Formats: sequence, C-alpha cells, structure tokens
Amino acid sequence: MRAEGRLNRLFATVVLALLWTGGPVAAQSNSDVTGHILDAQGQPLQGIEVKLHQIGGKASQKQASGADGAFHFEKLGFGTYSVTAAPEGYAPAACPGFRLLPGTTKQFEIRLAPAEGDQTSSCTEAAPAAPGS
Repeated sequence: MRAEGRLNRLFATVVLALLWTGGPVAAQSNSDVTGHILDAQGQPLQGIEVKLHQIGGKASQKQASGADGAFHFEKLGFGTYSVTAAPEGYAPAACPGFRLLPGTTKQFEIRLAPAEGDQTSSCTEAAPAAPGS
C-alpha cells in the first residue's frame, strides 16, 4: 500500500509540473525554418511563394520571399517537414523530409533554375550562422 501511495503522489506531482510549465507541447514549439530563394546566378528573388508542410500532420504554411529572397517560418513544433517552391517560369525545388527537434533552426538555400531546358532547381541545407555574426 505504501508503494502505491508514493506512486500516486509521484504521478500527481509530474502531472502538476507539466501543467505548470505548459507541458511538452509548449517546449516543442520553438523551432524555426529559414532560408533564401536565389536565381541560378545567386541573386535573391523577391515574391516567390514558399510552402512549409509538416509531414503526417496538418500544419501547412506559406509565405512570399522578401526583397533579399529571405523566408522565415517560426515557432514550429517537433516533427518532419518539407519546404517547396514552384514559381511559374522556374523548375520546382524541394527540401524534403527534414526533421525539426525542439529549439532547432534549419536554414536552406533554394536556387531556382529556369523552367526551360534540362536544368533543375536545388535545395541545400546551409550551415547556421555563428553567434554574434
């Protein structure tokens, strides 16, 4: 009986701690996906629609790249995601099946090639910037 009582108290303490701290969901919603959309020569492309999709989930977002070609999806939860860009006049690009862990940032460089010819667009994961740079 005493062991059962201790287990019940321990369980209640863990539940209260999770409720008080916001639980595991809050801790998992602090990851980001950032990047730049560039043309084949490395020049930024503004106004390109970038889509983020959580694989196996319902989360899906889209936004247009800024004047510097940048995009930024923030406060994402733990999971597996893909990023795509398929603007008219360019070959589509995809950054498929990457995993976000709590508190991480994934950075990508997407280079769009013209749709004509046999060129392909690409997505590469960029190294994170050093702190203070």
